[in-house]
Amino acid sequence: GYNYGLLERIGKPREAKFGDGSTTVSEEARRASGDDVTVMTVKANKGHTGGLVGYNKSTGQLIDCATGKKWSVTIDQDSQDTGAGGIIGYNSSSAEILRCDNWTPVTKTTNGNSVGGIAGRNEVANGNWYMEDCNNFGTITGKRTGGIIGCMKYNGGTLYNCSNYGAVNGSSDPSGGILGMVYSNTQNEVLNIAACKNFGGVSCDKSSSSQTGGIVGQVPARCVKFTVIISDCINTGVIRRAADGTKASAGIIADFEAPSEATGYDKALLIKNCKNYGLPT
Repeated sequence: GYNYGLLERIGKPREAKFGDGSTTVSEEARRASGDDVTVMTVKANKGHTGGLVGYNKSTGQLIDCATGKKWSVTIDQDSQDTGAGGIIGYNSSSAEILRCDNWTPVTKTTNGNSVGGIAGRNEVANGNWYMEDCNNFGTITGKRTGGIIGCMKYNGGTLYNCSNYGAVNGSSDPSGGILGMVYSNTQNEVLNIAACKNFGGVSCDKSSSSQTGGIVGQVPARCVKFTVIISDCINTGVIRRAADGTKASAGIIADFEAPSEATGYDKALLIKNCKNYGLPT
């Protein structure tokens, strides 16, 4: 359904052992956390679909919300320009989204596009959006897939300290451990991805437009006067490109084609202090 207000502490709250993910012990504790009791099936044949919110309207906000390990989110029909997400199907809000965790697999069948662990489609046209300390543990399957966001459009924003632990399986089109792709942008906007981590494998089973990246899949040439800054990010996931090997794959960003930077910036793409430990296959 629609969300116009504040959703807070929906689902099982994080345990103390959840930690900040900065150590191996904390990472293992995170994987062992989550609601493993509640059973929930979210299934639709069209429209925006999310584990908690289908359509997060311009005033919607989510803080400290989570799905469960025995949940599932599925769309069984190819609906054009719709999103499927573990937390939010379609986000149009510039309000902060903080400390939200998805544990459920998210699947969009019949070649449906825009599937993400937190948000399937992120299209904010009023203000700049912000997501912090959000985590995905579920397997993400579909077209234009991302561990945190499947597909982004319009205004820039910030992904800060977000992590993906789940496998990201693309049927076609770009896939990324954090962000699948930027479809297009409002001119003179900036996308910041900072201190984000991908631990999940990223793969695509078709050759057509199947860029696969540990952090970002693709920023295409239609993104003009747009700057992307990726800083202090880490990928440890295995990056698997299509079998024929005709499309790009990389530990940080697979394909960047934006021809011009945002006003006030001297580069369209800046990558700094990022590390890749994942093995390409």
